[in-house]
Amino acid sequence: MASLDGPTHGKAVICTDLAEPSFVPSLFYRLTGLSQFDTVNLNLCTHLIYMDVSFTRITDFSNPWPYVTSDYSHVQILRKRYPHLKISLGILNDANDLANIASDQISLQKFIKSALDFVLNNNLDGLNLYWNYLDWNIYDKSSAKANILTLVMELSNRFKHRQLLLTSAFAEHTTETFEEIYDYVEMSKYLDFMHFNKLQKVDAIIKLGVPPSKIIIEFNTKTLSDRVAQFMLTDLYSFMNSFKVFLKYNEICDLLSTNEVISKVYDANTEQMVAHYVDGKSNKMHSISYESTYTLANKTRRAMRHNLGGVSVNNIDADDSKGRCKIETDTFDDFVTNSNVTLNIPIRRDPTFPLLRTINEAIVLALDEMGQPPKPIDNKISSRKQSNNVPTWDTLLANFIDSF
Repeated sequence: MASLDGPTHGKAVICTDLAEPSFVPSLFYRLTGLSQFDTVNLNLCTHLIYMDVSFTRITDFSNPWPYVTSDYSHVQILRKRYPHLKISLGILNDANDLANIASDQISLQKFIKSALDFVLNNNLDGLNLYWNYLDWNIYDKSSAKANILTLVMELSNRFKHRQLLLTSAFAEHTTETFEEIYDYVEMSKYLDFMHFNKLQKVDAIIKLGVPPSKIIIEFNTKTLSDRVAQFMLTDLYSFMNSFKVFLKYNEICDLLSTNEVISKVYDANTEQMVAHYVDGKSNKMHSISYESTYTLANKTRRAMRHNLGGVSVNNIDADDSKGRCKIETDTFDDFVTNSNVTLNIPIRRDPTFPLLRTINEAIVLALDEMGQPPKPIDNKISSRKQSNNVPTWDTLLANFIDSF
């Protein structure tokens, strides 16, 4: 599954994190000489996307690289420590900036040359483009669509010549049809991977003709907190944490272990666990939705059943690097075991990095399950967890398979 040379199951496990973390962690790393990647076991990943937020401050996007302020020196350390790891630069920006570059050949070639030089000079393995339209309605859709395809084609030609990776992540758009925004099928011919964050969207993309092996499903492991600033001025820790917008997995564990949990159920609508608890200080009821090892195992299983190229984990520093969370015993409850299928369900002994370990283990189990003889599949979520009667994607997929 995973070794000192990385995962061995043959699927991509793409780990993503910011080159510039938020202020307090960034200050800590600079004072100690460490980086956020020193707290992550990248042997559990096949790829690392290094998202550089400094690209959002660019004024001349045809030559953005002088504006990059992040420190890339520790990439060389990662390269030595994890020789199997493919490290790509990820850039975040309004897609219209990129589309405009491709509308002018001089700007386009300038951008491609500077991108190639930057990747090579920093010993990176590729580039990940994050497509996002801040306001899609103000753009000429047909020309923007064509320009984006041109940019991808030109980049791919130059990158493949150097055996570099070119991947893309696509933001969620709700008002436009898929074909209206991007030419997914043509883009798939030039991209190594295409990242999406909704399995429903993946289904539609596959129907258009995009090879499943090119598709990566994204999991976001940071959780949005619903807590309002409630603190005592004498409690510095509570004061600092009252401003936290996102919680890491180990912080959720701490939250639920130090407060009275009323219920913990699986929500089929969000496909996440939902915990209802009473705050010990305010005595008020709160709820929080989050990814558990149970939800990630089932989502990974569905991705494998779609024959996707792999999974992507956003914010890998949100995993429990110190093993502070109790080992969950229900992680693989929904994996099928009957007389026709024998699965070697792993017994978790190492409490560190439970989310990344679960994803890798779930990939192995799902591939093993799929490789065994056909059998009736019961994909219903455990009744003790189900919070409503909305069918899950596991159930819908199983019914679809059984109909043939």
